[in-house]
Amino acid sequence: MCGIVHHRSKKEIDYELKLMREHHLEVIKSKDTALAFLVRAGLVTKSGRPTKPYRNG
Repeated sequence: MCGIVHHRSKKEIDYELKLMREHHLEVIKSKDTALAFLVRAGLVTKSGRPTKPYRNG
C-alpha cells in the first residue's frame, strides 16, 4: 500500500512554505476586514460575539 514517494529538495520545501505563509496572511487579513465590517454594522462586538441574540422564526 506504499505509494510513490517524491523527495523534495530544501529549495522546493522552502518555496512551498513561503506560499503557504503568504496564503495564511491573506486569510487572516480578510477575516480582520470582515470582522471590522460587522463591528461597524453593529452586528458583532470586537471579540466576534453577536451584539443581540438571534431569534429563529
